[in-house]
Amino acid sequence: MAKLNDLFEGNKKEKKRKIYGKFKYIVIKNNYEIETPIIFPESLSHDSFKNNFNIISAGFVTIDNDQVISFGESTSLRLKSRPEDSDLLSFYFFRRK
Repeated sequence: MAKLNDLFEGNKKEKKRKIYGKFKYIVIKNNYEIETPIIFPESLSHDSFKNNFNIISAGFVTIDNDQVISFGESTSLRLKSRPEDSDLLSFYFFRRK
């Protein structure tokens, strides 16, 4: 994945538009109650992960420049995205909130 520095070209004041696209995601909670997002291609099903993780939310994510937007739901898991998922995904993707 590209680093935040890769989004800038030439003059640092001019931002290069970088669209990563639309992906699926899940948020898992481990034994220590730590929530971690996993982003994967749309070609995979959300329920591919259901036997291996404690999944607490799922949906879709778009990444446009440095804006991360989660939305929708997983019909296969019957879980929705949460309002806080965008911030969690942004933190893990860009290491900031």
